[in-house]
Amino acid sequence: FCYLMANKPLISGLDNPSQLNQMCALLGTPKESMWPEAYDLSLEMDYRFPIQYQKSTDTTLDPSPISTSLKNCSPEAIDLIYKMLMMHPKYRFSAEECLKHPFFENMVINEKDEKEISPTYFMNKDFYHPDHDPRAFYRQKIKEYKADTGRIYKHFIREE
Repeated sequence: FCYLMANKPLISGLDNPSQLNQMCALLGTPKESMWPEAYDLSLEMDYRFPIQYQKSTDTTLDPSPISTSLKNCSPEAIDLIYKMLMMHPKYRFSAEECLKHPFFENMVINEKDEKEISPTYFMNKDFYHPDHDPRAFYRQKIKEYKADTGRIYKHFIREE
């Protein structure tokens, strides 16, 4: 979802620890008192949450808001992204909750009507770039994937 909004990954760590560190920098480190299971698991994995990103009054570094990474997103999109990225699964949005979010209120789901939504539907009104159409980009990628998959697997399909 974030990739569609920014045309790049929001978090792009090289491995699990760097991915978790970037998540903590973006969202803040969960406090042990709020989510003890995560700390127990992190100890088993020999990982330590970065304390400098904990949200409290005595920290020196606050997490950077997602809105600075996704400057062209509407407030509704930012709110939805925050709710999808909650580290604690108890508070993270389910797929059903995501679809009920105000971001999708005016979403057209009929494929015929989909063409009526402009490429900038999800972005702030003051941003526009005519070449940025995430839907067209992903449609093309899906077509390429299907074509590649057909070429790869046709050798395994027995023709009768």
